[in-house]
Amino acid sequence: LVATSADGKEWSAPRVLAEPLGRRTLTAGGFMPTKYGLAGLYSDYDDDVADTHLYAKVTPDGHKWSRATSLGLAMCSNQNPIQLSNGRRILAGNFAMPFSDDPDGLAGWRWSSIAPEFPHEDNPWTFWQVRRSTHQAADLCEVSLVEDGGALHAFFRATGADYNGHLWHALSTDFGTTWSRPEPID
Repeated sequence: LVATSADGKEWSAPRVLAEPLGRRTLTAGGFMPTKYGLAGLYSDYDDDVADTHLYAKVTPDGHKWSRATSLGLAMCSNQNPIQLSNGRRILAGNFAMPFSDDPDGLAGWRWSSIAPEFPHEDNPWTFWQVRRSTHQAADLCEVSLVEDGGALHAFFRATGADYNGHLWHALSTDFGTTWSRPEPID
């Protein structure tokens, strides 16, 4: 659903932005500006939390939305895509942080993650599998990204039995192309 506001106080009634086809789940994936207007992102996956797709719809005015465009990624985005200091756009999933050098972020996405050897699908089921396949020390999910002085920091939540009150951190010094192995931080 999507609602609009001219002043941030009074909001329109929510309207349908996208509907699932059959027994599928849609999750919000954030917004990003493009030269065509504002893009709204959403993920779509099946009952088995598989067959994941990331889509964008674009609006020039907040009222009329384009047809869905596939971004070519099998992932659930967890925050608005961010634009880095070099112009690159990057998404935050659970363990994946794909990026695009397309100025609008509507094409050219390349996969990047803390588990590059793991199959390229990031959703609420696969993040549990990353630990088993890569021998990571914890089940990590819901990454948040921050750029600081040319370094890109990824902060992860540990979940399940691994939760100990600490965030986990991975570092990229090449604008998200590669990542260090995550470690717990204070």
